Parts: sequence; structure tokens; C-alpha cells
Amino acid sequence: MSAIIGTGSPVSSDLNLLLQIIVLTALIFGAILCVKKRFIEHSRIMTAVVILNAAGFIFVMAPSLFRYLTSPLEIFSFSFFSTSLHVLAGISAIATGMAFILNKKPLNVRLWMRLSFLLWVTSFILGFLIYLQIAGLV
Repeated sequence: MSAIIGTGSPVSSDLNLLLQIIVLTALIFGAILCVKKRFIEHSRIMTAVVILNAAGFIFVMAPSLFRYLTSPLEIFSFSFFSTSLHVLAGISAIATGMAFILNKKPLNVRLWMRLSFLLWVTSFILGFLIYLQIAGLV
């Protein structure tokens, strides 16, 4: 049992889930700041979101992915499909976020920011479902 949430997941997964909930909350708060045209605060919040999420990916999610998917036969399973979608959405969200941090803005900034937001939320939902599956709760 985990010492944090009380599931069968590793402590690192529990900590990362808590981090991702904080990241999602900050993401929503940052989007609200953008709507209110408070762009400097928006930029700072979103930079923190990208950095925190990238840290969670590098230190917890990527190693977990390699431990979780060990069998070549798993590429035909639903868990592999959902995990692949999660990875694709998550890496795309981090990449678009990094592009904005590095000031590599596309022509239609508003469209790309909305797409990036959608990718973050999609990745979070899929990641949460994968967490529940790994924890044996679904």
C-alpha cells in the first residue's frame, strides 16, 4: 500500500499524481489570467506549469512507462493504446508549452494556446485513468 493515497501504486506515482493536480489547477488559473488579459502573470504561471510537468515526466512518468510496458504482446492491449494516447498528448503539450517559453510563437497564437490547453487536459484525464488502472481501482 502507498503511504500517501492508500492505493497499490508506488509512492512516486502518488506524488506525481498530486503534482499533476497542482499543475492542472495552475493551468486553469493561468488560462483565467489570460482571459483577464493579465499576460505577464499568465506567462509566469504557464512557465511554471511546463517546468513542473516536464519534471514529472522525466523523473516519474517516463521510468514508469518503461516498467509498466514490458511485454511485446502488450502493444495489442487497450492499456498500451490508452498509454500511447496519454504519452502523445502529454509530450505534445510539453512541446507546445516549451515553444511558448522559448518565444517560438506560431502565427495564430490564440489557436495554439487553446490546442495546448486541450492537450494538457486530455493528457491529465488519460493519465488519471491510467493511474486508477495501475492502482487496481478500475
